[in-house]
Amino acid sequence: MVKAELVVAIVVVGLLGALPAWSDQDGPGQSGGSGSLVIEAIEKANAGQPDAALKLFDRCLEAGNHSASVYLNRGRVLLAQGKIEAALKDIEHTVKIDPNLAPAYQTRGILFRRLGNLNKALQDFNKAIRLDPRDLHARMNRAWLYFDAGLEKKSLEDLDGILQKAPHLVQALGNRAYIRAQMGDYEGAIKDLQTIVDKDPQNVHAIKHLGFIFKKAGHAVTALKCYKVAAKLEKDPARLKQIDREIQDLARKAKQNISAAR
Repeated sequence: MVKAELVVAIVVVGLLGALPAWSDQDGPGQSGGSGSLVIEAIEKANAGQPDAALKLFDRCLEAGNHSASVYLNRGRVLLAQGKIEAALKDIEHTVKIDPNLAPAYQTRGILFRRLGNLNKALQDFNKAIRLDPRDLHARMNRAWLYFDAGLEKKSLEDLDGILQKAPHLVQALGNRAYIRAQMGDYEGAIKDLQTIVDKDPQNVHAIKHLGFIFKKAGHAVTALKCYKVAAKLEKDPARLKQIDREIQDLARKAKQNISAAR
């Protein structure tokens, strides 16, 4: 039950994968004057208009711009759309054009993970980390890959390393809280989620899952308080119904406990 709820709301990285910023730098294979099209395509992708972005990337290729950035960013849009095979084809082109482009290996690692090929995914994440040790995204993805493979301790080692460099990185804190909860370390999970809430008191996902873990840890009163705060912040009707059900369940159990104590 913990896993089913936490993975949806906090550990978004586990579903798609953490990616660095879009790349608008021309690499090998650049030709023509279509650099502005690449930037426009990236802006469309950032604005949540993937179809428009794909059309612009296609225009770049038609104009003779076969740079690594075009294939990389088009592949990432396709990945976001769930078109795994098409995305993989673009990223393979990227690697051929520029074999030293860390985001390409990171993106291909995410694709291999989605395809269930954990060995190839791990190889690509390791390559991305070697090429750019400062970029935390590949390390984040590798941490989740380790968790997929049942290597929770190695996953935590990567997350610990990330948080040493970026102590308030929400994705890393959320992922570590999730893994700690799965391992029964509720105290550690609560500490990570509380760090998120201290930084962002409006983070409804962290507050909600604080309530969930407090409930699992047997702290019903604190759990109820968390859920009541989350109910005031939640905008999604379906999620609000889930929170209301938790509040009702906890309130009912509280009444039962009071009655039993009399």
